[in-house]
Amino acid sequence: MDISNIQWNRGLQDKWHWLEEDLGEYTVKSGYKILNKEIGTQNNEVFELIWSLMMPPSVAVCLWRLVLDTLPTKSKLSRRGVVVSNLACPMCLEGEQTSQHLFFTCRLAQGV
Repeated sequence: MDISNIQWNRGLQDKWHWLEEDLGEYTVKSGYKILNKEIGTQNNEVFELIWSLMMPPSVAVCLWRLVLDTLPTKSKLSRRGVVVSNLACPMCLEGEQTSQHLFFTCRLAQGV
């Protein structure tokens, strides 16, 4: 694109323009729509189920983060540069603390 022929209006201030909204202003709703597109329709059904169940919001958020694999486990924190002295699961000390291990393979968590 050749910008040499663009007419600039020096009387106007520069401002951000959010392309997802007609008015050009960011809204949480438009950001949420973009995230939903990226996550995909398969997870949407799971998320709808999570948010429709009668449970405390903190439990729903934990399930939601488990599905997205965004829980702050030792493994995840270590990969993000947080100094973690030991990656082992604090409950069983047998495996690396990941979401998968904590909720599905830890022998002590399976008993809960």
